[in-house]
Amino acid sequence: MERYFMHKQYPIVIDKDPDSDYGVTVPDLPGCYTFGDTIADVLTQAVEAVECHLEGMLLDGDPIPEPKDIAYHETNPEYVDGVWKTITIKFPELRHYSIVIHKDPDSAYGVTVPDMPGCFTAGDTLEDALKQAREAIEFHMECLLLDGYPIPASKDIAFHQDNPNYADGQWESVTVILPTDVSKIQVDQPGPIQRLFRWFNQTTQVVR
Repeated sequence: MERYFMHKQYPIVIDKDPDSDYGVTVPDLPGCYTFGDTIADVLTQAVEAVECHLEGMLLDGDPIPEPKDIAYHETNPEYVDGVWKTITIKFPELRHYSIVIHKDPDSAYGVTVPDMPGCFTAGDTLEDALKQAREAIEFHMECLLLDGYPIPASKDIAFHQDNPNYADGQWESVTVILPTDVSKIQVDQPGPIQRLFRWFNQTTQVVR
């Protein structure tokens, strides 16, 4: 199964006062810090803290800061006497998909995703349509992974604009988080995929 990740290496600074835990600060991510009983423990905690911090930023639509070299931070007086390490962070990749929005009088805002045939949705307002588009794309990607297909690459708006099917449409771009593990996909509504899983579980005997 295909998985989509980005990797970044963030410098961290470890400090310890007498009778205290090891503390970790991540200079490139203000507000991201953690603690541990030992060096090994604090390194593990640092990875988890940074991953959690970046996931929150992704969900909020905030840009991910690029990590700087240790040398960039070493002169900061806040980090004097600290021990510097570098940790490698693996987190989901973002992708920007072009969408085209059509609206007829007395109709909702209809959304088509040219890079994903069969992926479309609608919203009562433009803002709602953009939100629905993001959810529709994420659900479509999950279905593709469940069926064993790769996630389509995204093309620029200019690539699609000459297509007569999208004439008079309003073009926008939405950012989605690519799914990383099909085993974590949950289907909230009892659609065909979930019904298939239920049927399989109810009718199939596993022989060991």
